[in-house]
Amino acid sequence: MSENATPGRRITIDPITRLEGHGKIEIFLNEQGNVDRAFFQVPELRGFEKFVQGRPAEEMPQITSRICGVCPSAHHMASTKALDGLYRVTPPPAAQKIRPGTMIAPEMPSQIHLRFITWRLGCHWKFSP
Repeated sequence: MSENATPGRRITIDPITRLEGHGKIEIFLNEQGNVDRAFFQVPELRGFEKFVQGRPAEEMPQITSRICGVCPSAHHMASTKALDGLYRVTPPPAAQKIRPGTMIAPEMPSQIHLRFITWRLGCHWKFSP
């Protein structure tokens, strides 16, 4: 990562970590030091867009959640929010309350497992709730 963030310069983050695959971010600053342009580059062609062309929009949450084995909940939620925008609808209050929980639900089994193991080992570590 380039730490040179002086005005009129470019900041490059390459490679991007926490991303499945390869990626790079380039940020261009103007003379005042503010962001003028930013580019997110992913060189691989995965082709997901091609095999969903012509499919009903309502199928996208189920299809996209199966593309990535690392973060299916995030892809499902992104597709669902895209459908909200496509149909110009606001989810009912109950759905708005449930959606954040769907993002953390996949982590629950590992958290339960971790806490059980530490309890069985007699560890008295404090974990955040």
